[in-house]
Amino acid sequence: MPNFDMAKQPRFPLKKVDTDEPLTEEQLLALLSTNNGITLCVRSRNGHNNRGGHFFCIQRLENEDILL
Repeated sequence: MPNFDMAKQPRFPLKKVDTDEPLTEEQLLALLSTNNGITLCVRSRNGHNNRGGHFFCIQRLENEDILL
């Protein structure tokens, strides 16, 4: 069970990434290429389709190269 209330988190489109390797900056920028913000779920490569993962809310600030 999450230790935070998902209803209080930013409401960005959910993007799932199944990987056993760290994400690169280029991969993050590609995920943000169509949205100013995403809710990123990073999961292991193998497992049940409905498995959880680590969730990150990422937003690109206008006119800046900073990701929050």
